[in-house]
Amino acid sequence: MFARMTTSQTDPAKLDAMIKAIGAASEQLKKISGVVTAYTSWDANGSACTFAVYESQEAAKAATDQVRAIWASLAGMLTAAPVSREYENVLDLMA
Repeated sequence: MFARMTTSQTDPAKLDAMIKAIGAASEQLKKISGVVTAYTSWDANGSACTFAVYESQEAAKAATDQVRAIWASLAGMLTAAPVSREYENVLDLMA
C-alpha cells in the first residue's frame, strides 16, 4: 500500500461551504481506481488534513490528475494551495 497526506487551510468564513463540498468530493474520490480508503479532518480555524491510502504507488500516481481536479474544485474555499507528502509504507493499526 501507499499513502498520500495533504494538508490544507480553508478560509474559516467558508468552512460550512467546504464541509458541504466534501460530500461531492467524496463521491469523486470513490470513483478513482486504486483508492483503498481516505479520511479528512479539520478544526474550527479551517486547518485540515486529508489522508488517502492507495493499493500501490503506481495507483497513487495514476490518480494524480483526478485528485488534482478534486482539489481544484475546492480552491475557492482555500487560502493557499494544498501541500502533499507521500509515504511508501502503510500499516493498518486496526487490523
